[in-house]
Amino acid sequence: MTGEQIRAARVARRLDQAELAKRARLSLETIKRIERINGPVSVQMTTLRALFRAFQEMGVTFEASSDAEGVRWTVSDESCTGPERRGC
Repeated sequence: MTGEQIRAARVARRLDQAELAKRARLSLETIKRIERINGPVSVQMTTLRALFRAFQEMGVTFEASSDAEGVRWTVSDESCTGPERRGC
């Protein structure tokens, strides 16, 4: 997982950094620091798991291949279809 992927996933889900921090149960400063990283993030495993879990709950997966890295998401929650789709 790269800093760019984390930033892209957060923006794609229309979350600000504070909301991602809340969902991942991490500090806002941790999210800011991680998103400033260019390339693979070097963080504690508990921090990485918290981010994966938060994004997974939003239907986000991270992809990497020898050619490229990316972010993919799905809308599987019925609550994501209404007029207020923040975080879906």
